[in-house]
Amino acid sequence: MLRLTKKSVIGIVALSSAVEYSKLEKGVVYLEKHSLRVEIADNVLKNWHGFAGTPEERVENFNRMVQRDDIDAIFFARGGFGVLEILERIDWKEVVRHPKLFVGYSDVTPILNFVAELGVIPAIHAPMVATELADGLTEMEEESLWSLLTGDYEQWRVPYSSSKETAFEATLKGGCLTMLKATLGSRFFPCVDNTILFIEDIYENSYQIDRILTQLLNSGNLKVVRALAVGRFEGIEYLPRWLEEKLEEIGNVIFLPIGHNRPAYSLPIGCRIVVGDSFLGINRKEV
Repeated sequence: MLRLTKKSVIGIVALSSAVEYSKLEKGVVYLEKHSLRVEIADNVLKNWHGFAGTPEERVENFNRMVQRDDIDAIFFARGGFGVLEILERIDWKEVVRHPKLFVGYSDVTPILNFVAELGVIPAIHAPMVATELADGLTEMEEESLWSLLTGDYEQWRVPYSSSKETAFEATLKGGCLTMLKATLGSRFFPCVDNTILFIEDIYENSYQIDRILTQLLNSGNLKVVRALAVGRFEGIEYLPRWLEEKLEEIGNVIFLPIGHNRPAYSLPIGCRIVVGDSFLGINRKEV
């Protein structure tokens, strides 16, 4: 995996909803305090019908950031809505030619997973610039994020809970459940054979979560995963028992402290993960 060092250059992009200036400013200050240089895409503070610019502006600025060899990592400003319509317009060949870290979550779930599918570039499900970084991270969130950004993989640990035997190893894929469902049937849905597929979401009702899980079951995807890692579903205090039972029927299920709500651990998408001793760790031979 690529690693950030002092004076690494961060490119901030926005492919989804419009970004608030004051929040962006605070997030940039956070990155600069970590001795990182910051470059901001031209469209980041635009507002076109609630989006960070027109589809053309968003994708053109993203592609330009991708092509710059002086950019070491791309951080997404925020999530929201808007990535799906531009996925086919991204120059994925250039993404491969100019490898760099990709950092974000939520609406950018399809991008993170497709980057991992390309096989040569790291992707990190992690806080974004104009949201969590602007608000400030907890000590746990700091350690989780920077252990991945700097390549200090021995320090990366994520606790989990499970009622079943869970000593195994598999590649990690996943993210926002709604976005996974939205890419089902397209080339942007990740290959989940023998993977740990992690899911989380925000403001989805129990019946909506059940509907999506059933769709993934009916498509055959949940039948081939090594394990399903269930994160938090913000807006639901707890999962109904009937939904927990459905999850248990899927097979090997573990529960992780990840999601839209805080605090949350950062996760390396596309990395080989070792599950055991109540913690997830990275197989360092594979990175």
